[in-house]
Amino acid sequence: MTIKERIKPLLDNQGMTIEELALRLNWSGNALHNKLSRDSLKYYDVEKILNVLGYNIDWNPK
Repeated sequence: MTIKERIKPLLDNQGMTIEELALRLNWSGNALHNKLSRDSLKYYDVEKILNVLGYNIDWNPK
């Protein structure tokens, strides 16, 4: 599962679009769309996105 596939339902739950998320991150909509489409987000980018959406990354043992 890609990051985009994981983030899209979170956006839907918040009633937010990718463009709105980009604005909250102070990124261009194009930059965010490209990173999501290419699955080229860095770990700290994912942390920022999840923070805006009210989530955090949990590290759980298998």
